[in-house]
Amino acid sequence: MKLIAIDYSPAQSSPAGIGQYSINLTKYLLKNDHQNKYLIFSIKPITDFPLPENVQNIVIPYAKHFPAKGLRYMRKLVKIVKQEKADILLSLSNHALALMFKRTYLFIHDLAPLHYPQYFPISARIIYPRSAKLGAQKALKVITISNTVKEDIITTFKIPGSKVEVIYPSLNSQLFEQKNETKLDFELPQTFLFSVSTLEPRKNYTGAIKALKLLENTHPDLHYLISGKKGWYYEQIYSLIKKLHLESKVHLLGYRSDAEVAAIFPKASGFLYLSHYEGFGMPPLEAIKYDIPLLLSDIKVFRECFNGYARFVPADDIKKIAEGMAALLEKPQPKINGAKLLDKFSWDKSALKLISIMNNNDQ
Repeated sequence: MKLIAIDYSPAQSSPAGIGQYSINLTKYLLKNDHQNKYLIFSIKPITDFPLPENVQNIVIPYAKHFPAKGLRYMRKLVKIVKQEKADILLSLSNHALALMFKRTYLFIHDLAPLHYPQYFPISARIIYPRSAKLGAQKALKVITISNTVKEDIITTFKIPGSKVEVIYPSLNSQLFEQKNETKLDFELPQTFLFSVSTLEPRKNYTGAIKALKLLENTHPDLHYLISGKKGWYYEQIYSLIKKLHLESKVHLLGYRSDAEVAAIFPKASGFLYLSHYEGFGMPPLEAIKYDIPLLLSDIKVFRECFNGYARFVPADDIKKIAEGMAALLEKPQPKINGAKLLDKFSWDKSALKLISIMNNNDQ
């Protein structure tokens, strides 16, 4: 039996991809592991799921009036981890924990700030490459979310392949626990394409919006709905919508609850995910679950995970994107049984793989 500590703070501070990954992996890890004991550190009490008897939730609130609140949180966490003599610390996102506790499994979800620094503020451009590299080199294990990112980490940080493991994401389970009876505070258009993700340049919303403009004459009733919180440089998206006079066609919904997203998804005519870079991409899996036609950017990780389940277009080719969007409406693909893919990307399988790795690692 091992004592395993988990830094759950990313689940509570980031409701987007990393947060959803953290919630679901932790939930299914605890569901499947009845042998080990767990200390779960969070910034507020965990209410996302019931905690089993072999779990203790330790709450360390962020300091309200002091600088470096994240670092202060991590120092308190590591102090307790050392006092309790934990065997492993799972850091679901915070690189610095690998520098503070040598038996850390560090989760690195992607290397976007290294490859596309222009999409991030200067602080992320400076800090992320250094913290990720040092964390990867110091960590006992590095966990990532696709083979594409695994290869990238090994090559970029010059660490052995045996040190890096892939734990795939799966569906946002909370989304499919909804009853789809939620009443929205707006009326859904008759025909619309849908996206779910943070508003930031890497997600290439500007490409999708420019493509929509090209379809204005041939598809005058087509709308585009985007659900996501404001991220880096989100102002560019608002400015483009205004510049192209698409205020009545592009609807920025802001961050929406799982219940609201579940009410929108089944009504969509197609789902767009046209990112320049991703570590995996959970929303396309959700679209497959709802049997919604997919248009994805033609990047390596999407080919790894969704080949045969989507149309692919170059992320920088606005004309091709527009043609792909029109094809979703005019030439829908035959119904594809996504059960096999959804079985491959299973939280239960991911949790069991992580449990096996932890139980067999006695370094």
